[in-house]
Amino acid sequence: MQTRWIASDGGPLLSTRTWPAKRGAPRAFVGHSQPTYSGNVVDLAAALAAAGFEVFAGDLRGHGASVDQRTPRGHLDPQHGWDDLVGDMARFLETAFGDTPWDERLIVAPNISALLVLTLLARTPDLARDIVLVSPVPNQPALPILGRAFIRARLLFKSPVEPDEQMLHHLYSFLGAHLKERRHLADVISGDRAVVEGLLSDPLAWPTPSLGYWSAIFDGMARVWRELEKARVRPGTRVLVLYGGEDAMMRDGAFAPAMTARLKSAGVEDVSTARVDGGRSGLFLEEKNL
Repeated sequence: MQTRWIASDGGPLLSTRTWPAKRGAPRAFVGHSQPTYSGNVVDLAAALAAAGFEVFAGDLRGHGASVDQRTPRGHLDPQHGWDDLVGDMARFLETAFGDTPWDERLIVAPNISALLVLTLLARTPDLARDIVLVSPVPNQPALPILGRAFIRARLLFKSPVEPDEQMLHHLYSFLGAHLKERRHLADVISGDRAVVEGLLSDPLAWPTPSLGYWSAIFDGMARVWRELEKARVRPGTRVLVLYGGEDAMMRDGAFAPAMTARLKSAGVEDVSTARVDGGRSGLFLEEKNL
């Protein structure tokens, strides 16, 4: 594995990781989710590298090591933070794929990375032939509406820059309400205690996000599926929607048909869904188990 920094557009330097392969190998990009960073996807990246891919991963701004004084870990600009993340993802994919042919590109994108990839897919029809969306936030408006309302209330009491325990607690309590046993808010990510404890003990993971961070994320949730409505992707694009049987929103597959229909209306010819029994929102962290 090799690490290096690349420039972002007006934000902190972005930390990246590459698993090199032989010349001419197909390339894969692996994203991360809200409380994680590229250091948490090493097992998945290594498995793809062992399968013959050259693999690239990176920390979005406000995550992992991609921070500076203006963008500390767990914070995004509340006005343009989502667009900043879209720009970071575009930089990652440009760096990861370069002149790699379209049909030799694979994207594995969990959670917010999945939404960023969908945003770019609407704007760049030939992003990659094969795209795996892991536990993506489905195309239903309830969560961003609820989240934005709570943020507006919290902003009456707290600065958008400060970490906000209340928002973290209420959101993850809502997402974990279906779990029969739960020791920590992070249990919504995995049922494997080793995975959860490893995440909580990692100094670069599981920050307490600011209200500015959540403002940006919920803004993206509200926009991404609408932007996809007018998209027409390159013929032959294939998408797999992968989710866990204990995932907060996707576990019963109720949103899968609507997501499939939206993707097909955008021109994705092959849309498949797969449910992983026992998996939760962070099932991409469980390569050793899966």
